[in-house]
Amino acid sequence: MSRYQRPITPVAALVAAWALLGCSETVLHSPDESEANRAAAALERHGVPAELLAGRNGRSATFELRVDAADAPRARELLAAFGMPRAERAGAAALAAGSSLVSSPVEERARIAAALAGDVEQSLEAIDGVVEARVHLTFPLAEDSAFGAEAVARPPRASTLLRHLGDAPPLAADDVRRLVAGAVDGLAAADVDVVFRPVRVPPAADGWESLGPFVLRAGGRTALVVLLAVGLGVVAALAALLVWSRVLLRRARRHGG
Repeated sequence: MSRYQRPITPVAALVAAWALLGCSETVLHSPDESEANRAAAALERHGVPAELLAGRNGRSATFELRVDAADAPRARELLAAFGMPRAERAGAAALAAGSSLVSSPVEERARIAAALAGDVEQSLEAIDGVVEARVHLTFPLAEDSAFGAEAVARPPRASTLLRHLGDAPPLAADDVRRLVAGAVDGLAAADVDVVFRPVRVPPAADGWESLGPFVLRAGGRTALVVLLAVGLGVVAALAALLVWSRVLLRRARRHGG
């Protein structure tokens, strides 16, 4: 090994170690920035730092959520528990921009129901503590001659599923009924069924573990061992370089004397 290679070796090893320690994994891809932000916030609230990166996929924007490789398994468990990423929903704005083709009355009512349900879901999910909302609206089909006339006209009905954090729902069932009924013309609050489901957050692994005199985060044992090994290697290389420099200095003095 030449004298020009000795100083580079420990530096290269240190750089490689830091690259190893800085490994990260992508746990979510989404074209919706707000959805990616919600996912990042959910991970942060549960102790998983996340980095949001923006990119392009052709003409469309795309957003990528990356976490430390050691946190990736828990991040995926949390995202699965929260039902993220969510599929894009069709609200009233999507209904207005819909196809101009002629639709049957049944198809038109189905589109209206889906659009109204999407808007109500977004309103419910804006409430603190609500993780996910699902609203299903049903309208009578008697107005379409294909289904025949009904003896008694049936009013619209709705069923709502709310997944929430904590054991207690963040709002009362009657409040949910009033919110849903107020968004649908002709829907009575008594005809809205509400079901609550608490989200069970996956338990975190033990937060800390011991390695000799060190107390470190769970999953960080390998990284610390690599860092210590590289540090010792750098110290040893510098010590060897110092000894070699002294030897060369003594030889130079001896020949000069």
